[in-house]
Amino acid sequence: MKRLLTAALVAAFPVAALPAPAQDQPHRFADFPDAAIVYYDVTGTSDAEIRRAMNAARPTSSSGERHDALTTWRFGVAVRPGGSGTCEVRVHVETQVIFPRLAAETRLRKNQMAGWNSYVTALEEHEAGHLARAYAVPATFAAPLEWDCGAAREHARAVIEQAGASQVAYDDATAHGRKTGAIFPRP
Repeated sequence: MKRLLTAALVAAFPVAALPAPAQDQPHRFADFPDAAIVYYDVTGTSDAEIRRAMNAARPTSSSGERHDALTTWRFGVAVRPGGSGTCEVRVHVETQVIFPRLAAETRLRKNQMAGWNSYVTALEEHEAGHLARAYAVPATFAAPLEWDCGAAREHARAVIEQAGASQVAYDDATAHGRKTGAIFPRP
């Protein structure tokens, strides 16, 4: 996936979905309260109709790939001199998860809803993995670095680049979540 490194690094990677039922239902993104969750609604009375609706509405990554869900993030790096030759590095991350949900008017049979919920659970779990990787980056800079600020800034960029590579490897290993059950409808 393409990544642009300037004052901030912007990276886009595929993500997860939540079920349409109760909005107050606990989900795997609860550990990431700062993540912006954006839904796109899908409708249909059959698995095939729902799949067509997702295919028509699903988001496109910055590299032009389309996935059922997409997580994007933006890292900001601030570096300032500290005391005793140290340099304070602050890395901030902003994230957004775009994923499908069944529109309120969608009515499915019990077995169809079970299939949808199983898919959504697997997709949530996969996308939570992306969020965990993104939010781990700022935590690596909790203590001041005993480097000059130029070297500290370059180190921060290298860590962010490495995090991007980790995201790509995660998607490759899981086939964008398909190997862990994020398939709808199931064959």
